Amino acid sequence: MAEAAPAASRPPNIVFIIADDLGIHDLSCYGRKDQPTPNLDKLAKQGARFTSAYAAQSVCSPTRAALLTGKTPARLHLTTVEGGSKRRRRAAENGDAGWVNNSVRSGYCAAN
Repeated sequence: MAEAAPAASRPPNIVFIIADDLGIHDLSCYGRKDQPTPNLDKLAKQGARFTSAYAAQSVCSPTRAALLTGKTPARLHLTTVEGGSKRRRRAAENGDAGWVNNSVRSGYCAAN
């Protein structure tokens, strides 16, 4: 059995959570009574409370594309809602490998 690499030589863990159309008052840990959010509540109870956020655009497609490519929606010519396959095709046509592909090449793995 191989030994685990020393912590100093391993890259840091990254947990990336994205939720479309979610406002701070939509979570039960911030007072919402009619919509349970048990997993996010558990994170909050363990000390991870998120009180500020940023979105590149007010709708999901351009925001997700900006997060994946590191480019603004305007630079991607993607400022409205589009279907997933069209968005991926447009990013590929623009040569946007994105941080996800670079992270995988650096030894990170992705999970859904």
